Parts: sequence; structure tokens; C-alpha cells
Amino acid sequence: MEEKKEQYGECLRNHAASLGSYATDGCGEFIPADESGLICAACGCHRNFHRKFDPMSPPIPSLAYSPATATDSFESGGTNGSNKKKRVRTKFTEEQKDKMMDFAERIGWKVPREEVDEDGLDSIGRFCRDIGVTRTVFKVWMHNHKNSASSSLTTGGGGAAAAAQDGSNADQ
Repeated sequence: MEEKKEQYGECLRNHAASLGSYATDGCGEFIPADESGLICAACGCHRNFHRKFDPMSPPIPSLAYSPATATDSFESGGTNGSNKKKRVRTKFTEEQKDKMMDFAERIGWKVPREEVDEDGLDSIGRFCRDIGVTRTVFKVWMHNHKNSASSSLTTGGGGAAAAAQDGSNADQ
């Protein structure tokens, strides 16, 4: 059986990393300097800084920056010329929102680990089936509303009541 010989190409070491820039030394090929074969005679860098390639495989395209390529990929991924469909936004009725808010407060805004019943549902699964939303949609809704609901209950309600009470005491 023939042993594969590793080959190393250009040096990719960034000599200007400490300056916040990018600069290589231009060493185009790894040439072993000693018997261990780990140091390059041309640039003095370790072998790991050099691009490794297999002579039997096709060449890998360069990762060099190309303004035309960058512009093309940006435009194709954005709204210009994109033929990807927008994600459908879930709409809830007021009744569903109220029920989800009450249920989320009862369970402490966390999804508990529970045993499932003979139908394969836990309390969250039964709740979601009853109000007509999927479990995943409810979990996302709960995640999106847990901070706003807790802050409005603690600051919004108490703050307005406290302000009204302070106003009535000032008149006396």
C-alpha cells in the first residue's frame, strides 16, 4: 500500500495580528528546515501555519476577498432578488392571549418536566390542544412574553396605583 505524503503550501501566519491588521510574509511553500520537519526553512514558521493539501485532490478555491463576490452574496441573501418566502407570523385571538398569560403565570413561565398521560400529552400539551395552538408556538410565545409580563405586573400596576395614592394624600 502506498503511504500518503502530506504537502504544505503557502504560509498563512498573520504577522500583524497584534496590530489589528492582516499581513503574511509571502512564503509560498513549506520547506522543512530540520529533521523533525516541523519548521519551515523559508519563513521560520511552524508547519501548522502552512496550508495543507492533498496532491491527489482538486485544488481548494482561494478565500481571498472579492468585491464582486461579496456584493453578489449580500444581494442574493437579502430582500433584493430573494425568492425565499417570509416566515408566517402567528396571530392570536384576545381569548388565546389571555388564556396563555394565565397558564404561563400558573406554571411560573417555565416548561415543567411532567409525565405524559395515555394520550401522550402532559398539562402543556392538553392546554395547547384546548386553545388551538401547537406546543412549540406556545413555548415561543412564553419565551417572548415572560419579561414583559413580569415587568408590567410589578412596575406598571403598582406604579400607577402608587401614583394615584400619592396624589390623593397630597390633597389632604
